[in-house]
Amino acid sequence: MNRLIKLLAVIYFLLPLGFVQQAKPEKDPIAPVLPSLDLPDRSQWIKTRVTNTGDASSKEQAKDSNKEAGEGVANPFRIKTISSTKSGENRRVIVTFLNGKQAEHWLFEDYLIQGRVPGSKSPVKAQLRGHTELPDWIQSPDLVEFAWLKAKHFVSLAPINGTQAHYFKGQLLMPDPEGIVEHIAVEKEAWIDSKRRLPLRIKVGNDVWDYSYKIGNAAFLSISNEARASIAALKKEIKKSHNVPR
Repeated sequence: MNRLIKLLAVIYFLLPLGFVQQAKPEKDPIAPVLPSLDLPDRSQWIKTRVTNTGDASSKEQAKDSNKEAGEGVANPFRIKTISSTKSGENRRVIVTFLNGKQAEHWLFEDYLIQGRVPGSKSPVKAQLRGHTELPDWIQSPDLVEFAWLKAKHFVSLAPINGTQAHYFKGQLLMPDPEGIVEHIAVEKEAWIDSKRRLPLRIKVGNDVWDYSYKIGNAAFLSISNEARASIAALKKEIKKSHNVPR
């Protein structure tokens, strides 16, 4: 009798194990990788437009090489690439348009130098760095367009161009370009290199830009003779104004 009771007790405890699957351990949640917004010295980063380059309006704009570059810079649909290089406190930005023309700009020592734009015959002019508002192409931090990213915007891992990336998505209020309302909600997406923490792609609305880098090994910046001449002309103008009797 005692042996029967013991046998029944063993069956009672072992029987449920045949029907209950062992619970699988939960995977640790993926930690979002936020980008580094400031790049090391002697770095170069190139933004390349991968959309809005084949529509009819862009092609028509690309044919017009006599437009002032101020218009080209203001109209992003004409820009193909934006190449930025930093060396110490100096910056060089080369804007390449769909028609192949380029505009080269500098932030050099105490001076802001906006280069001659495609189709413009105006001379290259230098301005004192602290006496003028910096244009949009001089950004602080370097990758300020990714400053909106927060951990809450992380969606998932998503490889892009063969590189493992962290994918983010959010919606931000931006000024209405048509001026109908004050602000409009714009969807933003970003892909960040999971290992290097460098942005690989950004999508704002339907506009998409890809990024490539030379980190820490870009050539030291050497300003052009034309830019140096513009600085010399500005120094001469300042000196002349200081010698004017009052």
